[in-house]
Amino acid sequence: MQYKYRKISLDQFAVLTESEIRPGSDISFNTDIEFGYDAENRMLANKLSVTATSEGVILLKAVISSYFEISPESIDEIKDAEGHLQFNPFILVQFASLNYGSLRGALAIKTADTPLKDIVLPPIYFQSIITSGFSI
Repeated sequence: MQYKYRKISLDQFAVLTESEIRPGSDISFNTDIEFGYDAENRMLANKLSVTATSEGVILLKAVISSYFEISPESIDEIKDAEGHLQFNPFILVQFASLNYGSLRGALAIKTADTPLKDIVLPPIYFQSIITSGFSI
């Protein structure tokens, strides 16, 4: 599939604690994934929301969106007989992974001078989460 990475937007970012994290504290991450499509501009959007918590306290919240312009030729290739677009799980995993990598970098920069400076988002294997395609 041919595409251009058109835009990255850090839609929301908040550090919600002023305290240092206690050494040895468990930190949990909740990640939500959304996809959307703008047919007029052939733009597939991926939005990731991450919330980090420790001991029942929300530490940070971040939302990032990435926009991928799909080439007209690729659109034709994924169009089925009824004219619906069929984004397979493999390509959705790729887009989510690219966006997650951007989020990891953004969080490293945004938390550099905060009590959360040592938090690194763990890797996510999106192929175990995204198991079905996206039909439009």
